[in-house]
Amino acid sequence: MRSWKRGILIVSLLIATGWLCTGGCVTHSYWLLPSNSYGNDFKPYVRADVKCPGATYGTPYIYQYHGDRLPFGISLTYITHNVVEEPRITLDRVTIKLADGTETDLADRFREGIVPRVEEHWYIDDNHAMQKKPSLMSEVSIEDCVPNRNPFRLRI
Repeated sequence: MRSWKRGILIVSLLIATGWLCTGGCVTHSYWLLPSNSYGNDFKPYVRADVKCPGATYGTPYIYQYHGDRLPFGISLTYITHNVVEEPRITLDRVTIKLADGTETDLADRFREGIVPRVEEHWYIDDNHAMQKKPSLMSEVSIEDCVPNRNPFRLRI
């Protein structure tokens, strides 16, 4: 065997060994959520995040990728700077309308209402200054309510 062929073989074996030791080929995807501006009038802030349980697929050390498992859940966050005594949020309608036209009613999960807790809300305003305000905050999770990867519309 010629010396240049032996050199190529040794370099190839070193790269292949390093590839196997580091986990092989890994594919990774992520979602980037846009930042929201609160504005200057401090209206209630409502945010819905899709909760995707992670899963790892493929053959370890050969080809491995990270994805998510169905069904998905939704996490709702509500923040307001209007602090009142004995707060309660009543939701008359909570539905998920899927792209195929089916509509799922989730209002029965919130019949008794939601009681937000008093917290200090830290945020950066539109002038890039750190703000700290007393607020009411509520976080609610709805598990396993989005059955597939198609677009949907959440109505509250």
